[in-house]
Amino acid sequence: MKMKKIIFGLCAAVGLLTACDPSVDSISAPASSLTSQVVENEFSFEQFAQNEDGSYTKAADGNFFFYKVGAPYYSVVVFNYDADGNENILANGFSGNFKIQPKRGGNPNQSFYVRALDKDGTKVEIKKDVVVFVPTELSSDMKFLCSAAGTKVWKWDTEFRDNGAVWGNLGYAPGDGNSFVNDGNGIWARPLRHRCGYRRGRLECLYGAR
Repeated sequence: MKMKKIIFGLCAAVGLLTACDPSVDSISAPASSLTSQVVENEFSFEQFAQNEDGSYTKAADGNFFFYKVGAPYYSVVVFNYDADGNENILANGFSGNFKIQPKRGGNPNQSFYVRALDKDGTKVEIKKDVVVFVPTELSSDMKFLCSAAGTKVWKWDTEFRDNGAVWGNLGYAPGDGNSFVNDGNGIWARPLRHRCGYRRGRLECLYGAR
């Protein structure tokens, strides 16, 4: 009887080892649940136009896009293509914002793409076609600045630095933009006053001490 128990125990052990043989039992990874329809359903956005005070107002042809991704919270990359066909990243993450504003006189019909990445590495892309605002002419301030009418005078903020300096040249003083602004590296001590106007069809500026 004792011998039978030993033989039975050995058979059970062999059975367990056989069940662990990967050639017999295999566990396959679950198929990706990310599809283009899922991305379509979970990705949402709204278009806004920017007001002069910096605030935003909803607009069907707005240049500013605010997006978010709902459950199951796939992270996405939003991009479009430049004139050369290169991918241009606009935004990425679960939510964010980006801007699409063609050059003056450009095409108001634009497209952007949304690429989602699943946990198993699967990538799915969808395309969104939108209409955005395209300016037909320069804004009033830019039109005045670029026109041949009148004289333009730039007044510098002389209170930003203690010595009143507002102009300089980094060509002779090694440094970077931060040292120029924060430390005065390369800044001349005396602020200048610019007077610009058109003469014989050319924009000319006079520089002088204030």
